[in-house]
Amino acid sequence: MLRIVQTILVVVVVLLALSVTARAQTLASITGVARDASGAVLPGVAVEAASPALIEKVRVVVTDGNGQYRIEALRPGVYAVTFSLPGFSGVRRVGIELTGSFTATVNAEMAVGAVEETITVSGESPVVDVSNTIQQCVIDRDTIDLIPAGRDIYNMAAATIPGVTATQRDVGGVNPERTTTPGSIAIHGSISGDQQLFQNGISMMAAASSSFGLGGQHNNAGTQEVTFDTSAGSAEFSTGGVRINVVPRDGGNSMSGVLYYRFTNNALSGNNLTEDLIARGLRNPNAVKANQEFNPGFGGPIRRDKVWFYLSYRFTQDDSYVAGMYYNKNENNPNVWNYEADTNRPAVLLSTAKEGKARLTWQATPIHKVGLTWSEQVDCACPTELSATVSPEAGTFRPQPVIRVANVDWTAPLTNRLLLEAGYLQNRVQSNQLPVEGLNPAMISVVEQSNGIR
Repeated sequence: MLRIVQTILVVVVVLLALSVTARAQTLASITGVARDASGAVLPGVAVEAASPALIEKVRVVVTDGNGQYRIEALRPGVYAVTFSLPGFSGVRRVGIELTGSFTATVNAEMAVGAVEETITVSGESPVVDVSNTIQQCVIDRDTIDLIPAGRDIYNMAAATIPGVTATQRDVGGVNPERTTTPGSIAIHGSISGDQQLFQNGISMMAAASSSFGLGGQHNNAGTQEVTFDTSAGSAEFSTGGVRINVVPRDGGNSMSGVLYYRFTNNALSGNNLTEDLIARGLRNPNAVKANQEFNPGFGGPIRRDKVWFYLSYRFTQDDSYVAGMYYNKNENNPNVWNYEADTNRPAVLLSTAKEGKARLTWQATPIHKVGLTWSEQVDCACPTELSATVSPEAGTFRPQPVIRVANVDWTAPLTNRLLLEAGYLQNRVQSNQLPVEGLNPAMISVVEQSNGIR
C-alpha cells in the first residue's frame, strides 16, 4: 500500500512540475513561542492544531531550539491549539478562527506540573497579523450565506471593501451581463485589467489571455471563502491590481449541505418611468422580466479522515427588458429596410448559465494531501448587445458551450521550516458569436439614419 501511495505522489508531483504558474499565499498559519514561567524558551514542546476543517483532524509540530513553532497550510476554520511537554502542565488555547492567509500568533506559558494537568485558555482570536504585510479582506462562508443577491465575487468586493470599484454594478441581482461576462475590480488607481484571479492559490490568469477570457460565473455553494488582497503584493506578481483567491469547500466528516434560491419577476419590481421621460420619447424603461438563481451544495466523507467530497450546482437566469426598444415588425424580411417597432413585444435580453462543480480531497499520508477540483459550465447570452439603438434581430447569440476549470493541488508541511506545495490548473473556454437564432440569412445589418437604430 505504501508503495502505491508513493508512486501516486511521485506522478502527481511530476505533473504539477510541468506547469509553472504564479501561486498566491492562500492558507492561514499559526505561529508562536513556548516559554516556562520564568520566561525561558522551551524547545521540544509538541504543539497540536486541531479543527474539523482539517481532514487529518490534527496537525502536530515541535518547537525548535528557540522555542518557536509554525504550523502552515491551515484551511479556514476554528482551531484549538494544545501545548504539551513532559514535566509541564499542558496549555490549550481554543476558539482561534483562521481566514485567508492570516497568521495567528499563539504563545504559551507552561508551568511545571503533572503531565495530566492542562490549562484551557478561551477568548477572542488574535485579530492582528504581525507577520504579513498583505492587506486582505476575507468574505467567509457565513457572509456568503447572508448576501441576498448579486452574489458574484466582483460585486461582493465592490459592496464590502472601501475603495474598490467594479466594471459591472449589480443592484439587487438584476444585471443580466454579469451572468455570462466576467467582471473586474480595481483599487488604488489600478486598472481593471490588473486584477489577478486564483483558485485555491493557483493562478487562473496564466490559462487565459485576460480576465475576460476566463468565462463563467462564481459558484457560491461550492466556495468556503473568497479573499481579496488589495496591497503589498510580492515580486512574483506582474501587476499591482486586486488579487482574488477562491477557496473551494472540502466537505467534512459529516454529511452537510446548503441551498440558496432567489426569484423575482416584473410583477415584483417597480420602475422609474416618469411623465417627463415619456414626454421625451421613452416608451418603456429597463425592467426585470425573470430573474432567478438555484444554488445547492452537498458534501461529506467517502472515508472518514481520509477522503472527502463536495458537489455543487448553480443555475442562473437573468432576463430583462431593454429600455426604449421593441422587436422589429420587419425582423425577418430582407426586402424591408426600415425599423418598425412592434409595441406589443418589448425587446428582451436573455441570459442563462449552468455550472456543476466537484471537489475531492485525499489525505494520502499524515503529511501529504491532494485535492482535485473540477468545474463544468455552459451559458448563453442569447441574444445580447441589445440597446435603445440596436434592435433584437441585429444583436448576436453568444453561447459558451464549454467552460471548464480543472485544478489539482498538493501540500506537504514536512517540518516547521519546510512546506512543499504545488498545483496544476487547466482552464478551457469556448465562446461563439452567432447571428440571432432563426434569422433569414439574407438579412443585412444596417443603421437607419433617421433614428440611428441598427
